[in-house]
Amino acid sequence: MYVGLSYDNSGLITVLVQAGIAVAAAGGQIWGGTVKTVNELAIKLKVAIAAVEGGRSAVLDCYIVGSGF
Repeated sequence: MYVGLSYDNSGLITVLVQAGIAVAAAGGQIWGGTVKTVNELAIKLKVAIAAVEGGRSAVLDCYIVGSGF
């Protein structure tokens, strides 16, 4: 499983599109998702882990601004 996080010098997180690219490149055979809030992260991280446990690759792009991270 890959979780993408990217920060710029201002402290803002750069939007990532790696999940969509990965899913397209794999012909839809992997799980991909994007989160923008901490609540979404808690939910989609569980889904991504379940995909990996089920034998699929997973890519989760995270861009959470102002969350206290």
